[in-house]
Amino acid sequence: KIDVNSVWTIASLANKVLMKHGSFENVYQVGGRVRHFLQKCVVGGRCCTRDNKKWIVEEKIADLDAVSLYPSAFYRMDGFLKGKPKVLKPHECNHNFLKQQDGFFIKVKITDVKKKYHIPCMSFVDQKSGIRNWTNEMVGKISYIDKTTLEDWIKYQKIEFEILCGYYYNDGRNPTIRKIIKRIFDLRLKKKAEKNPIQVVYKLIMNSAYGKTILKPITTEEKVIKGEKEMKKFLDRNYASIIEYHKVYDDRMKAKPKYIFKLQKDIIEHFNNAPVGIECLSMSKRIMFEPMCLARDMGIN
Repeated sequence: KIDVNSVWTIASLANKVLMKHGSFENVYQVGGRVRHFLQKCVVGGRCCTRDNKKWIVEEKIADLDAVSLYPSAFYRMDGFLKGKPKVLKPHECNHNFLKQQDGFFIKVKITDVKKKYHIPCMSFVDQKSGIRNWTNEMVGKISYIDKTTLEDWIKYQKIEFEILCGYYYNDGRNPTIRKIIKRIFDLRLKKKAEKNPIQVVYKLIMNSAYGKTILKPITTEEKVIKGEKEMKKFLDRNYASIIEYHKVYDDRMKAKPKYIFKLQKDIIEHFNNAPVGIECLSMSKRIMFEPMCLARDMGIN
């Protein structure tokens, strides 16, 4: 019962589906400084080779792929964090306190890494290049991580760390997403068995459901103004936020000239569901860490 003519992207459609079925009830969006801090905890796919080196492989290798990784991550999560984030006070910056919370997003400094992997679970962003590096050499490095990631780094790489600051949630979770994603997954399987092409749409909805939650701020907007007089009036009223404008030429002689203005948009007005997207990405990595770290621990190449 969603009018597809009112949505522009599959991510937007997926977001409307989750919202319509109650996944975001009592789940707050974040904006301003909180969103800016949390957004640093967004970590995309783990892309690297063994030991970050080039390899020539002259034997048969298995191409292993996880089925519906992001939907699986949603299903494994306990739900979306409810309520508003609380600022960590200095005396709360310890793991014993954080373990008791429903979720958290923190800035940490790694002080020791006791276990190393050929394909590490840990990463940091190089401030000069802006590139994310997956590496075991994390001592002294600063990272922004959530609860799931911290648990995995402790479990697999036996890290020691210092918590510098962050936010935590302690109002419980809304578990509705687990029922919805299971329903769509089962529906897709049914349609796939029937060879109904709509199964691709269900697949896209599941895989892009997290995308809208970590949407970055849109820093500009465009406005079309008709007529010379209106253009000058608009220019006088909005000169402080205008980046540029240009005239659109029209072949119709009697038509009023049009002007397209590009305006600066305040990012303070931008809100998203960053905690949801961050935790989905982290859980999807856990699903990949489990078989890969287990294989390494068992000596499977």
